[in-house]
Amino acid sequence: SLNRMAGNALAPGSLATIFGENLAPDAALAQAVPWPSSLAGVSVTFAGMPAAVLYVSPRQINASPPTAWAQAPRSS
Repeated sequence: SLNRMAGNALAPGSLATIFGENLAPDAALAQAVPWPSSLAGVSVTFAGMPAAVLYVSPRQINASPPTAWAQAPRSS
């Protein structure tokens, strides 16, 4: 889960790319809009709000922060 922090450059509705290891069991690509909140068993949240998941693989996740994230309380 990613929390909104002062000065972040990620806007709601934009595309976030998360890199790492063992993030998903296999690669999967969302096939239709609206994009799902879970893909290949992987989900992403921003301040507890589910994100749209566009792509997952063992080393990368592409997700879009929800629009409501703009109104979420900021972390200090």
